[in-house]
Amino acid sequence: MEHFNILKRINETYQKNIEQIGKELSYIGINVRKNKNEYKLLPEVIKEISTQWDELSIRDKNYLIVLIDNLHKGNNLMW
Repeated sequence: MEHFNILKRINETYQKNIEQIGKELSYIGINVRKNKNEYKLLPEVIKEISTQWDELSIRDKNYLIVLIDNLHKGNNLMW
C-alpha cells in the first residue's frame, strides 16, 4: 500500500508541474507531450525513460534519480 501512495504522490506532482518537468526531461530527449494539446500520462513517460536508460550517462541517470526522489517526497521542484 505504501508503494501505491508514493506513486500516487509522484503522479499528482507530475500533473501539477508537468510544464517544468517537461523542460527538464527534454534535456535528455524525453517529450512529455503527445501533441500540442495533450500531455502523455506518467506511465508513458516512465516507459520512455526506461527504454533510454541504458543510453543515458551516469550524470543524466543521477539527475533523474534526484528528480524522482524530490517528486516522491513531495518537495518543491527546485530548478
